[in-house]
Amino acid sequence: MQFEGPSIQVSFRLDPRIFAAIEKQLIDGRDVSAYAHDLVVASVINANLLDPEFSKEFSLKGAILSRCHSTSLRVFRAQGFSPDFTYRVVRALEADPLWLEDYTALVRDDPFKTGNQRKGSINRAIGACVLKSIGGIVAKDDKERPILVPVKGSIIQKYTKMESYTLPEEPTE
Repeated sequence: MQFEGPSIQVSFRLDPRIFAAIEKQLIDGRDVSAYAHDLVVASVINANLLDPEFSKEFSLKGAILSRCHSTSLRVFRAQGFSPDFTYRVVRALEADPLWLEDYTALVRDDPFKTGNQRKGSINRAIGACVLKSIGGIVAKDDKERPILVPVKGSIIQKYTKMESYTLPEEPTE
């Protein structure tokens, strides 16, 4: 899971054999830098080097997005693509009691309530995760702006409409 907000860019070299081994783990569409990021974060959290509350939130967000990815692929395989694909995935996530429990813990309020500032970051990350999971292509209006569709009765207030996707019919998890 990539961090949103201020960050410090780090670069390092890897032996080609290590790089090749990492690439074999990237079946979910992530790139090597995202994978390395997740390894470093997990190591720091497991070593108890961070504030416990921050560690809990970071871990919750990672779990939420991991299940978002797998749910995106499951919905894609079961129902195929449609322009409202993001909304269909969100509805499937909302129907998962364990996922909804984690989401509620992260946003610290009723997940269906509007106006919660804590929902913005995670909801944007959920939308990006769904899009990336199937190689979604955002639908745009005549001014080349993404088309946003408002919704009610959901953890989200709007989603970005898709026009197509770039993955084969059977993406892997």
